[in-house]
Amino acid sequence: MREVSIEGARLVCETVMTLFYRLDEETMVSLDITPEPLVHIEREKHNACEALLAGLPAFD
Repeated sequence: MREVSIEGARLVCETVMTLFYRLDEETMVSLDITPEPLVHIEREKHNACEALLAGLPAFD
């Protein structure tokens, strides 16, 4: 994982488990705010990549 700053980023979505920020027109960051183990977070990241590769819609 890499570190990014959300300073100045726009909060676009908030769920019980995650905050989503838009850094720029092409970059979104999800911030997991639950005590989930890293393995669950990595699986969610993998699923999101697979969805994008399959052509499923992403956040606007």
